[in-house]
Amino acid sequence: GRLIIDSTFDGQLQAWSPGSSPDTLTRVWNTRLSTPAFSFVSSGDDLVAADMGGGLHSIDLHSGETNWQQQVHHNALYWNTLHNQRLISLGASGVLYILDIRTGERQQMLRFTGRFDQAPVIQGQTLVLYDQTGTVQRVTAGELYGHPESMM
Repeated sequence: GRLIIDSTFDGQLQAWSPGSSPDTLTRVWNTRLSTPAFSFVSSGDDLVAADMGGGLHSIDLHSGETNWQQQVHHNALYWNTLHNQRLISLGASGVLYILDIRTGERQQMLRFTGRFDQAPVIQGQTLVLYDQTGTVQRVTAGELYGHPESMM
């Protein structure tokens, strides 16, 4: 919407609304995460903040209240993207988690070979992963949302 979200190094997460003049902001809400947030994705009225400790936090954009939180990774070396009401979270080591964006429930965990340093790319119904050597791995939505425990 029209909110500005900021995060500080002490874990404060704040939402601001533009005021009546160009140089004023009004704080809408303030919440604290266990570690600083470094990236955000939004879905409808929810903001998912990724923190430096590997945690994901879904926050209601109107109230600042936490809807859910999940400890997914162990550090800040992971990247997130949204697809079909799911949050796809890829770690540097190739572990990919799929979570329901509404509940935070883990739906799937997949393992890919290689080292990664960027978010997966969505091309239609295909998820594309680029590892650090430039190797490309593609997975269809059917494979992503099926039930295999791991894929190479």
